Amino acid sequence: MFIAFLLFAGTNQDEKGPRGERFLDNRRLDGTLPEIIAEAEKAIVYNMRRSTVISGLWRNDIDEYPRIALREAIINALGHRDYSHYALGTHIQIRMFTDRLEIENQGGLYGHLSEDTIGIDAPATRNAALMRMMEDMDLVENRGSGIRTMMEAMRAAHLAPPKFTNKHTSFNVTFFNHTLLDKETLEWLNKFSLIDLNDNQRFALAYLKRNPYAPKLTNRDYQRINSVESVQATRELGDMVKRAEVLLQHGTRGGAYYTLSDWVLDKNQQIEPTLEPKLSEKEKEILNYVKEHGFITNSLCRELLKIDINAANYLLTSMNRKYLLKRTGKGRWTKYTL
Repeated sequence: MFIAFLLFAGTNQDEKGPRGERFLDNRRLDGTLPEIIAEAEKAIVYNMRRSTVISGLWRNDIDEYPRIALREAIINALGHRDYSHYALGTHIQIRMFTDRLEIENQGGLYGHLSEDTIGIDAPATRNAALMRMMEDMDLVENRGSGIRTMMEAMRAAHLAPPKFTNKHTSFNVTFFNHTLLDKETLEWLNKFSLIDLNDNQRFALAYLKRNPYAPKLTNRDYQRINSVESVQATRELGDMVKRAEVLLQHGTRGGAYYTLSDWVLDKNQQIEPTLEPKLSEKEKEILNYVKEHGFITNSLCRELLKIDINAANYLLTSMNRKYLLKRTGKGRWTKYTL
């Protein structure tokens, strides 16, 4: 059992490197399960691009992809791949391109799961004994939470949601490195600022506009990208169709899907924008602090506003979901920047 890591020069496998080489990096990663996972993470991190935010004496590096999302995908690939005799001689592949990263394992989705239900329905386990062993080794914290962790990590980084592709004999997870909420998309969303839409609904609009692989949105998609239950997804999608009229519904019940309304797609449509979102006094204080110091933490927020840890966490998380702040780091090293 091993993982093959392949780094390509462009956006497809046919593009050659500067010296005509097929791969810029080509590694075989084997060993024990913890060793394979660690080596796979190391190979990706080594080849990832990073942006840097400098604030005073502090330097904060922002990864091209959230590491927690990549780790979950690697563990899922090892835990759920097909180890039967039908898959002998095959291996997991990690393919890194300039615009995306793909992790492919042998064996399609197991049991009742499909591309539409993965991350929403209860998981089915192909390798129950292996998953129990991975739990005992603390490689898996909470069985069934991996897909949701990936989705939440990508959303927190303002990146497009991962794409899941089931080919029956293999399963592929694709992470895109384009920012879902770039300047152009935020300006586009701002055109609808007079329409009362919540964060989930705005994120769904951005998802439809920016994701070239998703010209349509299903209820399951909405649940997955926003980490909400079916009832809430149905209510919020219905509101976008009937009241806001920013989506069109096609089909009914289980076969329903949604696309952007024609007037939303019209590039010449004019809506008087509200350039500045309405901010509370505390949000204004936080933004002013970050503009002056470069970042803020939960501890600094508590000190600034004289509030407790829960109130600070609520405020900072809310501002992250409103795209006023960007979250980096994890646990006690979490910081919020502009």
